[in-house]
Amino acid sequence: MEEHVPLKEYIDVRISALKEYIDSKITDLKEFVKAMLDALEKAVTLAASIMEKRLEGMNEFRAQLKDQQSTFVQKAEHDVVHEKLDGDIRELRESRAELKGMATQKSVIIAYIIAGISMIFTAIGLLTR
Repeated sequence: MEEHVPLKEYIDVRISALKEYIDSKITDLKEFVKAMLDALEKAVTLAASIMEKRLEGMNEFRAQLKDQQSTFVQKAEHDVVHEKLDGDIRELRESRAELKGMATQKSVIIAYIIAGISMIFTAIGLLTR
């Protein structure tokens, strides 16, 4: 035989069971959210440390580039030296061209000797006539 439970008791039991179910789901949800927040906090901490290491590497790279840049010649300084060297090279070319066009000391001495011999023969020729 079945006993009939009054409706109010039945509803109270069902409401109580529903409250327990909802409370357990809320507790589960709280634990899930806490676990997710903990995981998120760990992920943010890890990402921050990785970013810090990356930024340190970039700062080292920037410092290395700055050191390297300090060894480079500035354009203005390069232009001044380049113009001076161009002028020096131009002078050397002109000097070489002048030297090629000039008679050597040896050729001048030979020309004097030939002129001297010619003068001697001319003098002899004039005296013998």
